[in-house]
Amino acid sequence: MGFRFRKSVKIAPGVRLNIGKKSVGISAGVKGARVSVNSNGRKTTTVGLPGTGLSYSKTEKIGGSKTKAASTSASNEPLDTITRPDLPPAQPQEEKKKNGCCGCAVYAFIALLIIGALGSCIGGTDDKDKQTDTANDGTQAAVITQLTQTSDAVTEIDLGSSQTLTYTVDPSDFAMTADAVYATTSDSDVLAVSAECLSDPARVEVTLTGKAAGTADYTVRAADSDVQQTGQVTVHDRAAEQAEAEAKAEQEAAEKAAQEQAAAEAAAAQQAAQEQAAAQQSETVYITPSGKRWHRSASCAGKNARAVTMDQVGSRTPCQKCA
Repeated sequence: MGFRFRKSVKIAPGVRLNIGKKSVGISAGVKGARVSVNSNGRKTTTVGLPGTGLSYSKTEKIGGSKTKAASTSASNEPLDTITRPDLPPAQPQEEKKKNGCCGCAVYAFIALLIIGALGSCIGGTDDKDKQTDTANDGTQAAVITQLTQTSDAVTEIDLGSSQTLTYTVDPSDFAMTADAVYATTSDSDVLAVSAECLSDPARVEVTLTGKAAGTADYTVRAADSDVQQTGQVTVHDRAAEQAEAEAKAEQEAAEKAAQEQAAAEAAAAQQAAQEQAAAQQSETVYITPSGKRWHRSASCAGKNARAVTMDQVGSRTPCQKCA
């Protein structure tokens, strides 16, 4: 078994470079149709139906038709120019020479295809690099990349008053326009906001104005990017808050006075009840040794009655007549 070598390299979409032991070739085409040529001067055309296993292949020698045409034209030359039979034939040498030139042409054709494919790849890379550079030039256009608050934070504002916030811009050499940065509020009835874009250096001054008591959020945002800063402000109506505080203090004082009066009355009632109970306990009543009732009148109690205080009555019940 002889030694064989074959290597196929893709050099472009649909184009492959084929390297063998005795020849170098190139093939081009799509699925179902392909044409290949090699350095031996052979061209092979293959056509098939993908998936069916059916295909047609034709192989021919490049330059063969030219050789045949040369032979035909030689037969039409004058008789005195026809080669003598007894002389060595010159035609095979001419065909060999043409075949050799054809092989050189195939080599040149393959080299041109390789150079063209490499050039297209390099050119495509250059174009891609140019496109990338152009895209980079586009992305490197001046845009705001950061907003930084340099003023003190503001979280409270009095009704009707204003506070100003200052933000620096990156890049510092950004060409500011009137609408490069804008400000918005979550509740325009509570808080009004406005942004003024300034240059030298590039900065933004945002003015916050309290319009009504309440709390609102504000946002400072670059128009051409997603860079933004947010905050929250509470607007105070000092006069209303003071009046509300005074009314609350008065209400609390009134409630406290009412509670104190109620407590005093309860204490007085309790003391009266205690005094009444003490008086009742010390009251003199009359009982009999075997009687089950106590009496306020000695005559009602009977001849065996004796005087006692209420705390000595025990389990006796009041007399229904005198008690």
